Amino acid sequence: MAAHELRLALASAGLPLTEALVEMLDEHFSHCTERRGCGYTQATRVLAQITNKLAAWPMSATAERAEILSELLADSGTAELADERLPAVREQLERSESLLLLDWIDSLLHPRSLPLPAIALAPQRPKVGSCPLAEQYFLEIAHGRIRRGGLIRLWMANGLPVLLEKQGMGDDASAVTLRPAQMGGVALPVGTLLALEHPVDLAGTTSQNSDLNCRIVPLTLLDGAHVLRLTTLAVAPRDRKRAFGAHFQQQIDNGLYSPDTTEIGDLRSLADRLARNSG
Repeated sequence: MAAHELRLALASAGLPLTEALVEMLDEHFSHCTERRGCGYTQATRVLAQITNKLAAWPMSATAERAEILSELLADSGTAELADERLPAVREQLERSESLLLLDWIDSLLHPRSLPLPAIALAPQRPKVGSCPLAEQYFLEIAHGRIRRGGLIRLWMANGLPVLLEKQGMGDDASAVTLRPAQMGGVALPVGTLLALEHPVDLAGTTSQNSDLNCRIVPLTLLDGAHVLRLTTLAVAPRDRKRAFGAHFQQQIDNGLYSPDTTEIGDLRSLADRLARNSG
């Protein structure tokens, strides 16, 4: 196993990750499977679970939050040292995928009121999967392809699409963040996979002048969500193979639509165009 630069930098700063996260980031073979994808993907699932758990507690619930952070740091008591030590960690990092996780970890250690669209935690996790091929339909949608019977829903805040949800293509109520959002004071990276909870008969405004089946709805109508993991779209194509390894290779081997070139910006641009044409 090759040591991941993020876990080495955190350890050198006296903020060591749990043994489980170390194995994931170092790409232990047990995480590079057809179901899990790769260790990096698994690590983002852990951060997603921690995000969901923290969102269930008020920021004043100190004891409960400390227990949850024990799933992140080998010694949760070191969390109070993060303020002064994380800047030094950041200076050691060179890879975009490392900085992406560091920002998420920083937000988990320091949840705060953020000027970002807020997503509530759903009481129960919707039945949405997070297998390594969950990006399949989002990749197609990014290039204007929606399969017969499929529908996309754009969740809007401040006049812009924040989430893109798909229906009738794989698991329903599966969505990806197009712009920064927050849950319980934790900033969610762009390209995060979510499982949504909302009324089944949600209608929304239809996007006009488009052959794509699209509905526009305000984010305020969303009942809640669960964070699942990062999609491969969260990392630029040039860094995707290095960051997601076996997960990315699965997408190539299974013939997904342009997993090596599609960017989250492609999906966002499509959503912005559809939102402008709504009426």
